Amino acid sequence: MIRRSLTPPRLFVAGFAGTILVGTALFWLPVSAQRQPLSLIDAFFTATSAVCVTGLTVIDPGTTLSEFGQAVLLCLIQLGGLGIMTFSVGLLAAVGLMPSFTSRLTIQQQLTHSPTKNLLDLARAVIVLTFVFELAGALILFFSFLPLDRFPSVGAAAWAAVFHAVSAFCNAGFSLFHNSLVDFRGDPVVILTMVGLIASGGLGFLVLIELGRRTRGRGVREPMSLHTRVTLSVSLVLWALGFLLFMALEWHDALARLPWHEKILSALFQTVTPRTAGFSTVDYASLSGPVLILTIGLMIIGASPGSTGGGLKTTTFAVLWAQVTGRLRGHERIHFGQRTLPPPTVNHAITVTFVYLSVVALGFFLLMIVQKAAPAAFLDYLFEAVSATGTVGLSLGATKDLNGGGKAIVIALMFLGRVGPVTVIYALSRRVSRKTFHYAEEEVMIG
Repeated sequence: MIRRSLTPPRLFVAGFAGTILVGTALFWLPVSAQRQPLSLIDAFFTATSAVCVTGLTVIDPGTTLSEFGQAVLLCLIQLGGLGIMTFSVGLLAAVGLMPSFTSRLTIQQQLTHSPTKNLLDLARAVIVLTFVFELAGALILFFSFLPLDRFPSVGAAAWAAVFHAVSAFCNAGFSLFHNSLVDFRGDPVVILTMVGLIASGGLGFLVLIELGRRTRGRGVREPMSLHTRVTLSVSLVLWALGFLLFMALEWHDALARLPWHEKILSALFQTVTPRTAGFSTVDYASLSGPVLILTIGLMIIGASPGSTGGGLKTTTFAVLWAQVTGRLRGHERIHFGQRTLPPPTVNHAITVTFVYLSVVALGFFLLMIVQKAAPAAFLDYLFEAVSATGTVGLSLGATKDLNGGGKAIVIALMFLGRVGPVTVIYALSRRVSRKTFHYAEEEVMIG
């Protein structure tokens, strides 16, 4: 009876919720803190932010958490970035055990856009790919952190390198440095390595696997899938547009005192990191209003499906764009990249967008009420709600001022943003109603 009621959405939601509860218990232990143990709400907040790879934090991980606590944080980030079920299925497959049908179906819905026979191979490939990227990033960061002017020992530098490589590829945004990566904004090796890890993790595993296959010469003659073409094209446009706008709007303001090469690196980094990563090399509170609005837009769109990032996703944005432009041109069917998009795909994109933006709006509204925020704090809490739901981790400073109710709301937003509001609705639904009849049609006025 329990197995029948454990549908893929419920298993997915339960996996994240269970991991968060375990993480909360571990963070609550005195051994996880350097001095004062974390309060229960702060432990819950930190665990949720880690598993949901958000990066919003009410503590300073580098000075508040002990080595044990930082190790717990890193493990939760890794599990959350890979996806609980992906890691579990890949681990079982590695030791020769066959995961349940429900587990495999859950993985399929989270990693692929169409059924595949090689699901276990895909799960193994995802895990291997993740560790390859993280290991390469950690090695580059380690040698960049030397000489040891910032670290007391080689071991501390190695730990910082591993931690930030995993946090970057998983788009988590957690840092052991009190000011994120501000001290490294002039170091091209560190910044470009972090950009590469963030961008790779945000593209999605299917895209990385397909690009790797083509790079090795396998499948070169086959046309690139529509999913990969859409993901790459939208990502490149957003990166280029964001970079140019940030440079133009902040060159003589927030970036004015920086050398020209730091201006370019900062603009590039601040274009990539809002796509759910959460690291920063500038103080976001010092940025102009137009750039903050641009950042909110990038946070809403987010990363790509089947990736370590959150947000609406690049493909959802592309489908909506194709829908609007197609309707304006009078097209009955929606076309993209010399392909026709099925109506269920378009309808699903519209549904996801409406539910997602509704969650953001409701979370922002509740934050303003619970925090008793003044009108001047409007942008701060809107930014906070968008960042939490998009699992980004950037903040204008509102996180540290959250009361108990505000922390609870942000926790809910981070969880909904990671597992998906629509997925939660499906998980809570007893059954999906499928009507076998249609009512008579009647028009209503639109616009």
